[in-house]
Amino acid sequence: MKNPTPPSRESQLKETLKDPLPKRVLLEMLKAEPTIVHVVVGSPESQFWYLPKKLLSYFSDFFKSALDGHFQEATSNSIHLKEDDPEIFAMFVSFISFGHFIEFDFTESKTVKASDWIKLAKAWVLGDKLQSLSFRNLAIGLSLFHYDKRLLHPRFIRVAYKHSPPESKLRKFAMDHITWRRHHLGDQETYSKLFKIWAELAEEFEDVGRDFMKQEFEHQHFRPLEYFEQYLSA
Repeated sequence: MKNPTPPSRESQLKETLKDPLPKRVLLEMLKAEPTIVHVVVGSPESQFWYLPKKLLSYFSDFFKSALDGHFQEATSNSIHLKEDDPEIFAMFVSFISFGHFIEFDFTESKTVKASDWIKLAKAWVLGDKLQSLSFRNLAIGLSLFHYDKRLLHPRFIRVAYKHSPPESKLRKFAMDHITWRRHHLGDQETYSKLFKIWAELAEEFEDVGRDFMKQEFEHQHFRPLEYFEQYLSA
């Protein structure tokens, strides 16, 4: 009798990230929640949301601290996120409401433009600000899945190095992807694209060049999806 085939890393990643809040628990939470929070996102073009306090606090330590502490937001039940992108915050609302992003899932998409995937990098940055580990994990998990078969978009790397701290898991994924693709390119055209991307980013961010040289010196050239656990936050 043959041993069963172990699940693929793609399947294991999907299983790890599924159902951050069971639907039954979500319904019970919403039934018992009388407080609605007014969230204004963006400036000067703003988007308005009216969201259950308990749901926001469950998924975000940022909201929990602001709404349960001694801040003005706790008494007014109103928060203005002036510097944040309304489109990316809508992804957070989708996540806390349905457990996934409406625009992205774990299936190969033929309709989403390559440049649109940078929204996942922006979602990770927002998750870091909102202190939402599960939201951040879904953003990086989907990045691992979708970029496994495509070249990382330069704007994704730019977001990672401009808006996340030096030791962030978002930066680590971006650099691991670059060095992996460099050593497993497959054709000269892809190599040329990758070299051009790296050269432009290294000129813009000195950390890119430093991190790249460190990876090369330590011979760390592996497929990020195979080791997805190291990019997730516990």
